[in-house]
Amino acid sequence: MASPQVQKFSFQCDAIECFKSDTRDVIAVGTSNLNGATWGGEVVVLERSQADADYTRELAFKTETGISSLTWLGNKGEMLACAADDGAIHIWTITGNSVKREQQVQSLLEHDDAVSSIHAHPSQHDTLASGSWDHAIKTWSIEHTSHSSQTFTGHTDIVSCVKWNPSTPDVFASSSLDGQVILWDRRAPTKPILLNAYDVSGRGKHQGVYSLAWGAEHIAYGLEDGRVALVDTRNPSKPLWACATHKSSVRSLAFSPSMPTLLASGGDDKDVIVTETATTTAASPSKRHTISHHTDFVRAVAWSPSQPNKLVSASWDRTLAIHT
Repeated sequence: MASPQVQKFSFQCDAIECFKSDTRDVIAVGTSNLNGATWGGEVVVLERSQADADYTRELAFKTETGISSLTWLGNKGEMLACAADDGAIHIWTITGNSVKREQQVQSLLEHDDAVSSIHAHPSQHDTLASGSWDHAIKTWSIEHTSHSSQTFTGHTDIVSCVKWNPSTPDVFASSSLDGQVILWDRRAPTKPILLNAYDVSGRGKHQGVYSLAWGAEHIAYGLEDGRVALVDTRNPSKPLWACATHKSSVRSLAFSPSMPTLLASGGDDKDVIVTETATTTAASPSKRHTISHHTDFVRAVAWSPSQPNKLVSASWDRTLAIHT
């Protein structure tokens, strides 16, 4: 890959979320200040015009907490939800033909500990799911109320990631440091499907799960020992493979929207890796690219929805990199 376009930030980068509509092509970046006496964060919005190949910084605002996760809401991306380490989810409106101004309009306050992951529903634009250090998952419909719609309990440790199924509206997945990946259905909340990630390594060792990504017929999850596992959701009893991809915890996963068998991953080994899942086996990952640009933990990866050949990564080295 060519040298990336790099954006620098004041704080460590923890989360990124891309959004593309007819009027908006944006990347939201959530950062956290992990040093010093004052704990806080910043949200930065980058935007790309149709005439410009690069993203430029259009908006930035400070927050009183660190930001662990972000998700765009509304069919035009007019709202941005931010997961905070004080247990709240804050909703901001982002206004203007171009991104110009923000206003906090709502806070969701039911979690009892830090919110680790949020994800907007792919078609119900006022709906999101959240996972927390309190071991619970909640779904929300924010148009008419600040109260959660449902609460799902099944994990026994921190919920690390929640992701809606892009093709089945009532289904979402969650991962946890308890070693479980769970498939949930809002229509049958007491009948989850458990994907046991305790021993995909074959060594009898508990493995916390840090990240998730849905593919067309698969779900991938990333483990604390650097392995990535792929499950066929039509037969989820065991992974198709679990392969040593990174040297330490896998913090983020994203399938390419234009090449569905390509899976990007970012880890605590500071690398961004693109894997060809169709030819990977348990014995050997089929790595298309290994990008060693960052100098600290890679916390988030995402593919650009408007430029499918571009991969975005964010790191605790206080940079966001756009790779081509």
